[in-house]
Amino acid sequence: MSTTPKNQLCPVCGGDARKLFSAANLSTLNSSRARAIDRTARTAETPDVVNAP
Repeated sequence: MSTTPKNQLCPVCGGDARKLFSAANLSTLNSSRARAIDRTARTAETPDVVNAP
């Protein structure tokens, strides 16, 4: 990505277009999905210990 040019031609109007980088889909992440992602990440590092009865 660092070797690509900072400006490109717009495919619609042919004008100069700067490349912008943003965080993808953070505004569409609802709270239950965010909690599930956090829980999954947390258990990947430190899985729960289950004792057999």
